Parts: sequence; structure tokens; C-alpha cells
Amino acid sequence: MRVGGEKNAGVKPEDGYGKVNLQAFQKVPKEKIPANGLNDGAILTATTPDGGMAPLHVQKIKENTVVMDMNHPMAGKTLDFNVKVVDIKPPLQPPAAQPAKPAGPAKK
Repeated sequence: MRVGGEKNAGVKPEDGYGKVNLQAFQKVPKEKIPANGLNDGAILTATTPDGGMAPLHVQKIKENTVVMDMNHPMAGKTLDFNVKVVDIKPPLQPPAAQPAKPAGPAKK
């Protein structure tokens, strides 16, 4: 591509965030959900076992449980990118290698 060139690219779900995993929908007792999360479509954050953060989507509020969707928010979606080349620069050159310094005399 050259400066001014444009291209559209799509990424299928299986090549992006994956397909929707039906096993990632889990029922959670309603009393374990904070009050601000008791709305269909609410997004909560959970801490993963490795200390990371993961978004959880409230899929459905039932009488005693809440159905949580633990899939990535972009799972099952095709990603569409519109790209335009605005500039082309030469690659950065790595710093020149420095010659190795000779070892000094051995100390006793």
C-alpha cells in the first residue's frame, strides 16, 4: 500500500475473541451480586485467579439467581477495520554495536 491507500479488513470471531461459549454462562445466587448489578445488561468486574480483571455481563435476572455471561464482550463478533495509510517512514535503525572491551588483568 502507498500513502493515501485504504483497505477494509475483517476478522472472524474464531480468529479474534472467539465464538460465544455457552458454558461461560453461569447462574449466580442473587445475594452475591451487588445492588448496582441487578439490571439486565449491567457490566460488573471480577478478579481472576491470577489477579487480573474480567468483565461479567448480567444476562438475565431471575427470581433467585442472576445469569452471568463470562464471555469476552467481543466474543462472537466479526471485527471490521478500515485502514488508511497516512505516512510511511523508514524503519528505525538499532544502535550500532559497541566493540567488546578487553578484560583487565586477573586479580589475585
